[in-house]
Amino acid sequence: MSDVKTLLLFGFVRRFYKFLIPHDVICIINQWTVSLDEWDEDNTNANIEIDKYKHRIVRYKKTNWSIYACHAFGTDIVEKGDIVYWDLKLNSSSTNIAMKIGIIDADEVALGLHDFTDYICFGYGISTIDNGLYHRGRKAGFPYLHGFKWTQGCIIRVELDMNQISNAKISNNGTLKYFVKKQRGQKQGVMDMKKNLECTAFWNVDTSRKYKLCVALIGDLNQAELIHVSSLDKII
Repeated sequence: MSDVKTLLLFGFVRRFYKFLIPHDVICIINQWTVSLDEWDEDNTNANIEIDKYKHRIVRYKKTNWSIYACHAFGTDIVEKGDIVYWDLKLNSSSTNIAMKIGIIDADEVALGLHDFTDYICFGYGISTIDNGLYHRGRKAGFPYLHGFKWTQGCIIRVELDMNQISNAKISNNGTLKYFVKKQRGQKQGVMDMKKNLECTAFWNVDTSRKYKLCVALIGDLNQAELIHVSSLDKII
């Protein structure tokens, strides 16, 4: 399909689907496209326990202080043309929620990684410690989470858009977005999950690569639970 046809077809549908398709139909389609992503038992660090449903990961207390972070990975591979989001519920039995959350090149998934966002690995991530964005050993600020404090039960959505069409324009790069909200009743209320521009963390995701979900648990007894995965974006 030519670039012009791609723009006319996919760009138009994505821009106006809310006006063309009844909301009830969108909800049904959303249910049909739910992915079965789960935590990868073969490559997850030995200090992390995966529950029997392969949805929740928990890091035990540090047994080796030379380990900076214990990594867990999804099994689904996301490539050019795909749009996927993962909803994760974060908790901790200790004082702080300390982890990095993002994506990693699928070919670099391995046991014993030090940090999936360092200069050795090709990963993109956000840290709950300082709300910074990390890629190839470099840190950047993220205004969307300025002053945000992570608490028990926070939900973070990781949205990876590799279809190269944004606002009816064709791009050579993908985007990685984060949307965060707290449980009802918690202070600071609920953060708006529909502010797409503010939530874009990385505009230049390399679409020539393939990616998997990656979570690095840094704090003792930190937990991350996959509560929803979908291949459709922007359907909240």
